[in-house]
Amino acid sequence: MKKKVIVIHGTPGTGKTTISRYLCKRIGAIHINISKIVRDERLYVGVDERRYCTLIADIEKLTKRLVDLIKSDDDKYFVIEGHFADIVPREYVKKVIVLRLDPRELEKRLIKRGWPEKKIAENVLAEILDECLIEAVNAYGEEVVREIDVTGKQIDEIVAEIVKAVEDGDEYKPGKVNWLKKLEHEGVMDEYLSWLSSKA
Repeated sequence: MKKKVIVIHGTPGTGKTTISRYLCKRIGAIHINISKIVRDERLYVGVDERRYCTLIADIEKLTKRLVDLIKSDDDKYFVIEGHFADIVPREYVKKVIVLRLDPRELEKRLIKRGWPEKKIAENVLAEILDECLIEAVNAYGEEVVREIDVTGKQIDEIVAEIVKAVEDGDEYKPGKVNWLKKLEHEGVMDEYLSWLSSKA
């Protein structure tokens, strides 16, 4: 079976949708935004009020829909991104790209989106603690997962790195990004983590 799916994963605010669109243009792939499909095709079982009205996906229906879409075109790659991206069946996945972004930059982006302080803190902590990377490795294995630090980079540069990571990209294997080490090196880790924890 041809592995023709590139999964773009990452904490909200890391640029998944924008980067996925540019990547699709670069490689002639079909873009699938999972969150949009869940919403537009009503593939959800309810709304999580505690998670800021996040839709609770119907995993069985969503997985079937994704497989149907993947099978609809044998010749093209698919770039699949969104919050539920780790449910794409492994047999179709060529690579999983986890986008990483400096926590302070992520915080600024989420503030610009007008998110509540508590939701911002939860997502920034998730980025610091590698939650999306861990999810991806648990779902697909280290040999399939690559991580790319998008901090301070232009879209073209990020897309070029993704293409490289998909083709070989051993330099992008999990474990290269360490926000805790960076914050500690800069002497702000304890203060920043305490502030985030007080808000989360």
